[in-house]
Amino acid sequence: MPAKGKEPVWCIVMFDLPVGTKRERSEATRFRNQLQDLGFGRAQFSVYVQYFPLAARVANVVKILKTQLPRGGDIRIISVTDVQWAKAIRFSRAQEAKTEETPTQMTIF
Repeated sequence: MPAKGKEPVWCIVMFDLPVGTKRERSEATRFRNQLQDLGFGRAQFSVYVQYFPLAARVANVVKILKTQLPRGGDIRIISVTDVQWAKAIRFSRAQEAKTEETPTQMTIF
């Protein structure tokens, strides 16, 4: 996680979960749904991302996810700065594609 809690970051959750039994599939689905409920979007299979305007908010999400971890599999959570995310090189269907842009903040009156 970046040192300063006030800079914008992208939180990336990567996972490999077992799906051999009905129970494992159910737990994997529950975990993916939990990520979506927390505002994460799927970047690739088993890779979910969310933009946070303040890095300090990532710690709260990690606390929540720790209580929802499936019994099996591996899960990795990393944060990269908005600048690092923008420098990523992305390919889709063998063609270079644009990296997702920073979401705009909504203004509520």
